[in-house]
Amino acid sequence: MACIDISNKSHCSGCFACLQICPQKCTTMEYDNEGFLYPNVDKQNCISCGLCKKTCPMENEDMFVNDFNPPVTFGGWNNNMNIKMQSSSGGVFSTVAELVLNQGGVVFGAVFDDNIKLKHIMIDDVLNLGKLRGSKYVQSEIGNTYIQAKTELENDRNVLFVGTPCQIGGLYAFLNKKYDGLITIDLVCHGVPSPKIFKDYIGGLEQKYNSKISYLNFRDKRTGWNSGISIKAEFGNSKEYFVIGYKDNFITGFLNDMYLRPSCYECNFSKLPRVADISLGDFWGVANYYPELDDNKGTSLILVNNIKGKAMIEKCKNKLILKLVDYKLALKHNPCIASSVIQNRKREQFFRNYNKKGWKYVERKYLKPPFIKKVLNFPIRCLRFAKRKVFPLLIG
Repeated sequence: MACIDISNKSHCSGCFACLQICPQKCTTMEYDNEGFLYPNVDKQNCISCGLCKKTCPMENEDMFVNDFNPPVTFGGWNNNMNIKMQSSSGGVFSTVAELVLNQGGVVFGAVFDDNIKLKHIMIDDVLNLGKLRGSKYVQSEIGNTYIQAKTELENDRNVLFVGTPCQIGGLYAFLNKKYDGLITIDLVCHGVPSPKIFKDYIGGLEQKYNSKISYLNFRDKRTGWNSGISIKAEFGNSKEYFVIGYKDNFITGFLNDMYLRPSCYECNFSKLPRVADISLGDFWGVANYYPELDDNKGTSLILVNNIKGKAMIEKCKNKLILKLVDYKLALKHNPCIASSVIQNRKREQFFRNYNKKGWKYVERKYLKPPFIKKVLNFPIRCLRFAKRKVFPLLIG
C-alpha cells in the first residue's frame, strides 16, 4: 500500500498522526512556503505498510460517529471567579481538567513555550493547569503527544485531551480503539492561521518594543468579555501592548480568513455531530436569548456529544453554573460549530506578496484600514474623545 502523499493541501490538517504511527520513523513534518507543516515521507526507508494513510483523519472521516445529534447544549461558567477571569470564556475546561488531575489522570493541551511557539504538552499536576488556559490563535504542534496519551491509557491512567476538532480526529485515528479512560474536548474553531505569519507578527511587536515577549494573552478581559478578542503582551523590559482585537493587524487577517490553513476552508470536522465527547466555545450572542447568562465576564457554550461527555459534565456540575439551551440559537452566532469558514478572495495574492516582500508589506497593504476609512472614522473618534475627556470637564 502506498504511503501518504499530500497532493491537495486542503486534505491535510497537520495533526501529526501519520508521523507518530510510522513504524520506520521515516515521516517528518516540514514547513511549506505559507508556514504550515505537512508530512514528508522518506521513500527509501518506507516499507509501504500504509499505516500513515489508514491513520489520516482526513482520509477516514467516516470512522468518527458520535451519539448525540443534535448535542445536549448548555450555557454556563465555572463558579470560581478567579478561574473564570483567567479563562477565555467561562472556565469550563478547567473544571473538567481539575477533576481528571485530582483523580490521578493527565491532561494534554496547548501552551506557548519561551519563544512563543505553541506546542501540545502533558501535565499531571493541577498547579500547571494555568498554562493550558486561554485561547491561542495559532496552530499548535502536536509532537508525540498521541504516543504519550496511548502510553498513559495503556497504563490505566485517565487522560483528558483537548485540541482543535482535527487534532481530536487525529488522536482517535491514531489510537484506533476506544478507551474507557479517555475523555476528549474539541474547541469550536475558526481555523488556524499560519505559524510563519504569527512568528513574523511576534517579531514585529518585539522589534517595536525592543524586548522579547514574556507573556501573551489573546483574551484579556479588562474591557469585558463582550469586547471579544483583546490582546495583551508583556515584554521583558516591563512594557505592555494591549489592544482590542479588531485594531490588531494579525487578528484582522485571522478573522478575515486571509491566512488560515487550506484544510480550514474545507474542514471535515466543523459539522454536527461533533467529533469529541464535549465541545467548548464562547457563547456569542448569549445576551440575545439568555440575558441571565451574560455577566460580561465570560460564558461558555458547552456541547455534550455523547454519553461519556454527559457523564463528565454531570460529575462537574457542582462546580459549574449551567443552563440547558437551544443549540439552534447558539448556532446562529457560532457558525463554526457546523460549517467551515470561507476563504478570503485575496488569500493567494496575499501569500504571493508575503513571500516576495515580507510581513511588513502585506501587513500594511492588506491588514490596515484604507485611508478613506480612517478619514470617515475621524469625526467618530473625535466625538468619542470629547465624551471621554472634554465633556466631563465642561460639566464639572
